[in-house]
Amino acid sequence: MLALSASDLEASSSQPSSELAQSSMTPRIQAIKSLNQALSAGLHSPEDGNAMLATCFILVYQSTFID
Repeated sequence: MLALSASDLEASSSQPSSELAQSSMTPRIQAIKSLNQALSAGLHSPEDGNAMLATCFILVYQSTFID
């Protein structure tokens, strides 16, 4: 959610900021790493699956803000 928020701020900003663009990538990279670890560990409950799917949706949606 942090990465998505930073990407949205960058996209709606009148002056592009490379600092904001970089700060939006750090949480995104961490989210991808955590998702990979969770997928490797497998599903232990329906909630795990829902969280992984939601993470995928958010990462895909954030991709629309990335140049």
